[in-house]
Amino acid sequence: MTEPPASVYLGPAHGRWLPRSWADLIAAATAGMLDESPWLDLKKELPAAGARERHNRELAKDIAAMAVDGGVLIIGITDDNSRAGEVLGVPIDGLADRVDLIARNGPSPSAAVRCTAIPDPGRPGMGCLLIEVPPSPVAPHMVDGYYWGRGDRGNRRLTDADVRRIMDGRRQHATDVADLLSQLEHRDPIPAAARQQAHLYLVVRPSTGAEDALVALLDRKTLQQNLLPLLEHVRQTVTTDRLPRADTGRRIGRGAMFGLGLFDNGARTERNLEDLVLQEDGTLTLISAKITDRDSAMFYDADGQPSLRIWTHRLLGTTHSTLLLAGLIGDRHSGYQGVWDIGMRLTGLYGSVPQEARLDPDLFAYDRYDEDAYEQVTTATTAQLVDQTDVIVQRLCGRLLRGLRVEQWWLPYTTDLLRRP
Repeated sequence: MTEPPASVYLGPAHGRWLPRSWADLIAAATAGMLDESPWLDLKKELPAAGARERHNRELAKDIAAMAVDGGVLIIGITDDNSRAGEVLGVPIDGLADRVDLIARNGPSPSAAVRCTAIPDPGRPGMGCLLIEVPPSPVAPHMVDGYYWGRGDRGNRRLTDADVRRIMDGRRQHATDVADLLSQLEHRDPIPAAARQQAHLYLVVRPSTGAEDALVALLDRKTLQQNLLPLLEHVRQTVTTDRLPRADTGRRIGRGAMFGLGLFDNGARTERNLEDLVLQEDGTLTLISAKITDRDSAMFYDADGQPSLRIWTHRLLGTTHSTLLLAGLIGDRHSGYQGVWDIGMRLTGLYGSVPQEARLDPDLFAYDRYDEDAYEQVTTATTAQLVDQTDVIVQRLCGRLLRGLRVEQWWLPYTTDLLRRP
């Protein structure tokens, strides 16, 4: 069970709602905010005996249907002809664990949920369970052999045309992210002809975020103090500093940029290039040239120069830090709980060797990385960026790690691996 979300989306009629207490539930139900809609479903209870299996299957269908566009399920409120009835509450001990198990094992593929228990202060052990179902990056989901989605008044089986539309939308998002990576590479302050290092480009963008979602966060008077606790949380989680400091931030046209900003005779220095940009719509981008160097004399290229060395732990730590920061900003400031479009591009990799070459020189004695560029695009929800960052990092970097032949050191990836000496 997680902490209460910053807000949940109840549809265009009611926007975002901040559920903090039992009184909030009563007030929202009375005001009609919790009437059923394509974004909200109510259940009086989730029985623990009798027809338990049938109820589990029905909840799996509800979660699968909600996962297409996102929505909220509330257990403990009666459904009065699609209107919110009495707020009764249910026994909440262990209920979130049961729902999580259903979400993982009922729909295919598994769906993500975030459960928040809102207790009734007058009845210990009783309350309502709020189940937030973010838009799924792998929707549609199948239950009992059918794909499910939401209609005006409940669940419906998706047609073949519905499924094709969802799949086409996912492919278009991947194309859009690749275009964003190209734009980011074009904005690299180091001219292509002058680059001696590999350059990392990262984009983490809310798929449907509001254009002005972070205007308050990016106020220049409070920018540093707003971001300091988030960066400290990232530092403690990833166990090392992998992002620019909050006190390097300054406003730019798109939002705010953080970076060392070092210059050498009027030009940016590649060795210290690490520009992090947070845009007003919640998009986070990173340009970094700090994941490689040519200081190693272990291997040499055809010209007799030291081969480019990839600091694998820097790549993974920087990627992890950027993803986690984006998720924390969405969760705690913009309230965005939907899908994020995520892309990574690395350029200048040809002929490089990983840092692990020092551990097994024979493995890397003759072969070098044989492609100049690496690119990977994926999607994730806010909850996954915050709670399952390891999984997203592996999704982005796994193929590169295998291509570098370092999977035995880093896969399956967890932050614990970054703590190794």
